[in-house]
Amino acid sequence: MVRNPNLTKEILTALALCTNLRSMTWIDDSHTSDVSFLKFLAVVRKLPLRELTIRTHGDPSSEVWSQLMSIDGLEKVSLCCTEVPSRVLHDWSERLGSTLTHLELSVCISPVACLSDD
Repeated sequence: MVRNPNLTKEILTALALCTNLRSMTWIDDSHTSDVSFLKFLAVVRKLPLRELTIRTHGDPSSEVWSQLMSIDGLEKVSLCCTEVPSRVLHDWSERLGSTLTHLELSVCISPVACLSDD
């Protein structure tokens, strides 16, 4: 980001052109990733996304959960963070019940465990 302050904007512009994108993985080990993640979610909500993997050290904010719940047609969701708020998942499961075929929920103790692909 220091070398190219417009990097996020350029990535989002390119991502919006991926009209057949079916899967996205968001990996972030910062505690303040919500602002960036919300920008990505605004773009992918318009795409035919079917699979979403989120691996983050920090817990997604209420605003992030609200945006995630507005994505229609998700079939596979994988979430790994330091805490999974059950009340949010309850609302989300009601919304995704008709399309969801795979669900992976992991609570990680350390960022290394959460960010591992294993």
